[in-house]
Amino acid sequence: MLQKILNWYFTKNALPYWCILMLDLLICYLSGIFVFWLYYHGAVTLGNIVILTKTIFVYMIFNLLGFKIFHTYSGIIRYSSFVDLERVGLAMALSCIVALVFHYIIYPFHQTWGFVPLEGRQILAMYVIATILMWAMRVLV
Repeated sequence: MLQKILNWYFTKNALPYWCILMLDLLICYLSGIFVFWLYYHGAVTLGNIVILTKTIFVYMIFNLLGFKIFHTYSGIIRYSSFVDLERVGLAMALSCIVALVFHYIIYPFHQTWGFVPLEGRQILAMYVIATILMWAMRVLV
């Protein structure tokens, strides 16, 4: 059974796209938690984890938009190249711009909708860290 799974995995040109997409979304989520923790430290982060998760999931919608436009999840990981890294950078830049525009439009309503009032620099840091981690994942694998 194990041999069959290994043969299937190593005969493919790349991991399935949904695995890459899930890894990228996990990196984006963890980078959001990490940035919030850097700004407010552990106790505040744990006390607001539910509302913070809700806020980060909204920003991850913009990540999905960037991933879809630039196809960052297809045909990569085992045979990653500079073009893949460029696509990830462009997707994250587009997502960051859209997220910042959304942030400044929605900021007056953050309490009525139940979002964490992140600052623009926190959002930028979240996207920069996520981009670096996604690049590192692709280069190391």
